[in-house]
Amino acid sequence: MSLHIPPHVLKEALAAPLAPAILPVVLEQTAQKVFAGFSEKLRASLNGCAERALRLALDGHVTHKGGRVFSVRSEDGQRAYLVNLERSFCNCPDSARGRACKHRLAAYLVEQAQQANQELAQQEVSSAFPTSPPPSLDPEEDALERARLALHARSQFLHEAIIYALLPQDNEFIPVELLSLEGEAALIRALPQLKDGRLVPQFPFPERRSFCEALAKSLREVRIYR
Repeated sequence: MSLHIPPHVLKEALAAPLAPAILPVVLEQTAQKVFAGFSEKLRASLNGCAERALRLALDGHVTHKGGRVFSVRSEDGQRAYLVNLERSFCNCPDSARGRACKHRLAAYLVEQAQQANQELAQQEVSSAFPTSPPPSLDPEEDALERARLALHARSQFLHEAIIYALLPQDNEFIPVELLSLEGEAALIRALPQLKDGRLVPQFPFPERRSFCEALAKSLREVRIYR
């Protein structure tokens, strides 16, 4: 299922460090796709069930239990029904009577929205972090280019990303965090060092500062952690 989600919505959806929650816009557009595939006869038989199913999904009444099994709370929140989409089963009274079941439909909408959510996340992360370097870049240049992409993406939705590098100074390498890249200039911050079991802040730059600007090409072992 292909969805068109505005870029600002993607940023919000991918801000969480783990699997992002399904945003209302994803659920709503998923529902539009699903409902558009219904025949006129099916729409008539639902008798408002589709709208109530979407409301259950939007209000957080659907909980994924694993596989294609879901728990769906009633509209008043007093009861919960078990839905197995693989078996087209729901233990609610309407389903037992052979009527249209809003709980099954709500679970199906959440399942389809979960798939759309995962596809969007994979597309955004893949575009922000290419898996293969441009053939014209050497390893050091490629590492900096990936860092540049990571910094741009981090400002939008990968807030947990840290870019680590080593800065040569006085015949030693200082571990630093790369904060920004503007052209050839890199803004870096010295990372704490472990001494006697304690993290000790470092101030190795002029005027005992922990921050400084350095030539981007001088950085070594640039790595992205997220």
